[in-house]
Amino acid sequence: MNLFSLVSFILIMNGCSNNAGIEKNETGYVDAGYNCEQLFISFQDVSGKDLVKGIGYSRDLGWGIFLEKGAESGGVLPDLYTLELVYPDPRMEPPKIFSDDGKILYYPTLGVQEIDGCSYLLFYYHTKKWADLDTQILLPPANWININLKCPYVFGDEAVHKIVSYWGVPFEDGYYMQKCKRIVLDGKEYIPSRKSTSSDGLYNASSVTVIVNK
Repeated sequence: MNLFSLVSFILIMNGCSNNAGIEKNETGYVDAGYNCEQLFISFQDVSGKDLVKGIGYSRDLGWGIFLEKGAESGGVLPDLYTLELVYPDPRMEPPKIFSDDGKILYYPTLGVQEIDGCSYLLFYYHTKKWADLDTQILLPPANWININLKCPYVFGDEAVHKIVSYWGVPFEDGYYMQKCKRIVLDGKEYIPSRKSTSSDGLYNASSVTVIVNK
């Protein structure tokens, strides 16, 4: 199982786009599960060099889960990046998951996966869904998510780079994965395409190649 398939399975098991177990809260809205967003980004320079290839990673994904030996994917080493996600509504941010000893096990983390000889950074996250307490009508999903990423290995500097990702309807299949319509990085717009990352075609994500001037 590759990283994308494994992450997808974990998110599904944790209630992605799942409306079961609705509970009331004091805000007038009810918890209605999650939407899943997954985005592969290949970073290249103007000559086409793969800027992600060779980045340090661990098969320990940080959730007490280890990838099998030989997997060309994993979690980027945490000292190589900082990552912040900003949502249009703070209520959309899912709660962090902690271990018994207080260690953050999940969210947000950065993955890396090689597909067809190209290395991608994998951004996997899920947004909280809320429904009106009386009507049960869902609030509009997040139509944008800001990804604030500092990663000197990729960008060649210590700056925080903002990636604005715009999201639309889910894929027709692919286990409720939301579809990324476009991203904007350093003022440049890119249009992602659909990428199937499993041999059975069931796991689908949005993927895009961006150019970085180093």
